[in-house]
Amino acid sequence: MCAVGVCLLCGDDLMPVYGIAVVSQHVYIVRPWSTVIEVYDTNTYHPLPHLSIPRLLDVTDIAGCALHQQLYVADSDSRALHTIALTNDDHQLQQQQHLVGHWSLKNKPYGVSVSTSGHVIVSFSNVSLVTIYIHTGEEQREIVVSDVVNLRHAILLDSGQLVICHGCHQHQAGAGVAIIDSDGRMVTRETNTQLGWATDVATDQRGGFIYVADYSNKRVVQLQSDLTYISDILGYDQRLRNPRSICVDSAARRLYVADASGSVLVFALT
Repeated sequence: MCAVGVCLLCGDDLMPVYGIAVVSQHVYIVRPWSTVIEVYDTNTYHPLPHLSIPRLLDVTDIAGCALHQQLYVADSDSRALHTIALTNDDHQLQQQQHLVGHWSLKNKPYGVSVSTSGHVIVSFSNVSLVTIYIHTGEEQREIVVSDVVNLRHAILLDSGQLVICHGCHQHQAGAGVAIIDSDGRMVTRETNTQLGWATDVATDQRGGFIYVADYSNKRVVQLQSDLTYISDILGYDQRLRNPRSICVDSAARRLYVADASGSVLVFALT
């Protein structure tokens, strides 16, 4: 597997990027303390009219669903997940703020992802909990993950198992990546790469690989589906400083990496 840089996205405000989503030829980016979602064209990477969530207080992540044409934005302070129904018409993007929905949550969300079946997976860091919702907001399953602290992000695999990353920058000894079953029991942990603070995970639907953003070690790691280490695919030489969020566009063979510098680097997957 080889990664080659193809583009660099920099908004007007170089605050860190907290989340990236790709849906229907558009890239969506969220930054902390902002009610704006930046939008870019995936072919030209030119900026498009932004989206707005007036009620957004403390964004922590964003995920997109091509199946249902939705964005899901995690808002920690509001204990909410905001939803935006999307349109493929670039000229109508600025009209989408009236399509914003709001799911009230019991805890403060940290990470959000969407499965291939359209289920929405929300991670609650302070209580080490994962909740799975159907796309209309009804809770389907709540999973307590008792063996980890600071649960950051979770993705649901087609097998029904979940890949999670956990830990924090101050206590990296307890940080890592693991696979859990649908009851929250540990199936396997990643043990061979000396991960620092793993802040985000993503999966490649075509190859079945798992990618991990290793914030403190300034790299992106590629793993097999069972978490066996393959290689460091990106690092300091590719301009990574502190990668916080990643997103894979399997169809277009693109890997998006959000850096703490405020930039998003785009790489081609081969």
